[in-house]
Amino acid sequence: RYTQPTHKPIDLSDVDRDVIKALIH
Repeated sequence: RYTQPTHKPIDLSDVDRDVIKALIH
């Protein structure tokens, strides 16, 4: 689970986590 500073804490699935990891990468 990732907590976005610019966004409110949301429950991320594996797919969403991969997208987030791509964004923060």
